[in-house]
Amino acid sequence: MPFTAAAARPAARIAIVGAGIAGLSAASTLARLAAAANRQPLEIWLLDKSDRPGGWVRTATDSAGCVYELGPRTIRGASPSGSYLLDLVRQSGLKDELVTLTTSHPAAARRLVAIDNQLTTVGQLLAKNLVSSKPPFQRSLIGWTASQWLAGQWPPKPLAEGTDQSLDEFARSRLGPDLTDYLLDPLTRGVFAGRLSDLGVAAAFPHLPEAERRRGSLLLGLLAPGASKSPPDPLLGDRCAVWSLKRGLGSLAEACLDKLRQDANVRCRFGSAVESLRRLADGRIGLRLSTTKDVSGEASFDGVILCVPAFSAARLWPERLGRLTPELSSLPWVSLAIVSLLYNGNPVPEPAFGHLVPSGASGGEPAVLGVVYDSCLFPDRQPAGSARLTCMLGGAWYHRIAGLSSDSLIRLAVNHVTACLGPSASRPVAADCRLLTNCIPQYPVGHVGQVADWRDGLAGAGAPILLAGASYDGVSVPDCARSGAQQAKECLRLLRLLPH
Repeated sequence: MPFTAAAARPAARIAIVGAGIAGLSAASTLARLAAAANRQPLEIWLLDKSDRPGGWVRTATDSAGCVYELGPRTIRGASPSGSYLLDLVRQSGLKDELVTLTTSHPAAARRLVAIDNQLTTVGQLLAKNLVSSKPPFQRSLIGWTASQWLAGQWPPKPLAEGTDQSLDEFARSRLGPDLTDYLLDPLTRGVFAGRLSDLGVAAAFPHLPEAERRRGSLLLGLLAPGASKSPPDPLLGDRCAVWSLKRGLGSLAEACLDKLRQDANVRCRFGSAVESLRRLADGRIGLRLSTTKDVSGEASFDGVILCVPAFSAARLWPERLGRLTPELSSLPWVSLAIVSLLYNGNPVPEPAFGHLVPSGASGGEPAVLGVVYDSCLFPDRQPAGSARLTCMLGGAWYHRIAGLSSDSLIRLAVNHVTACLGPSASRPVAADCRLLTNCIPQYPVGHVGQVADWRDGLAGAGAPILLAGASYDGVSVPDCARSGAQQAKECLRLLRLLPH
């Protein structure tokens, strides 16, 4: 989308605070649109207090050649926001490094749930619950649905657009208690590391109420052909289940930064913390910066895109944000402990993506959220003959493990995988534990409307201030890429550098 003729004026200076995926996407979008205009009307500053890009997207390689994802591991093959992340792959020159797993690959096709330490596939779980009430189920789905229908309580009225409901309430009235507890609950723990009762369906899983509105029933909406599919991207093909990059997802952040540094109109400043914002007399925004060298100063900007967590944004300009300050600060976040286990040989009896653990399942610690079978997904990321598993702990149950040592967390993870996979999982040859503090926001009921309210509250005279990232528009990596790109375009529209 080219700039309009109105862009022929003094250069606009835009600051992007935060160089996670949202910030990198915002900077790349601004740079691309500026280049498409055949002139450089923008001066783009990319600021981050850390010494590297990517935020929670980070990849490490150890001395044995193992590639470790310290944050997100894979990207869904088809998602509404997937094209934004793939655009970054293209722009960064990494399309030849894509690694894809098709829908028929065993590691992609077999998703497991651990109930009382017994592993079962999602397909088996659904089949078991459809017509029978075999343990752990109390009633079959057909039996439960029939009883609700006879009582005049099914199907429930579709959730109206613009309204919200907790995931727990939404699911129990449509799927019944068994599928809610043993399917949606572990899925939610795998995505948000959170409780169904704490999350609003409109923000957490918007495709569920959308599917229900399309067909008048959630089940009919989900079963409709192509109901949950997004158009395939030519880079991936139409059978891609998940994808990553040969050198890990962290290589995308590094490549994005390298590309931006080649642009003479982009200034990338790492180790530069933004201490505060203020409105200047001319309507522009002043950012007070401090660096790792204890050097501070103020720079002025025509627009600012805040790609940092909501609680960080709230601290930057409390007098201007007013009532928004406590609201931004109060958005809940959860923390994780990530335990990576390396084995000689493979403790996984049959290839699979991994397993998730329902919060109410007996026979284990509820702080154990699930396990990813990394070596089933990417066998080339560890030495031949070895295997690697990653156990996720904490989330909304982090209080149960807070204060435990790394050795204790590793022992908890090993005990869990041993109970699920057998004795061969009890003897890892190497283990690593990382704590990710406040890494996943929890979207409460009404979050979509609240985000709109926050953005409206920042609108007004003078230079625009915009919010982007996982706090607002989705927690997945593609969601963050989309959020950054969309807010970058909105910034240009507000500056009248793009048509409305």
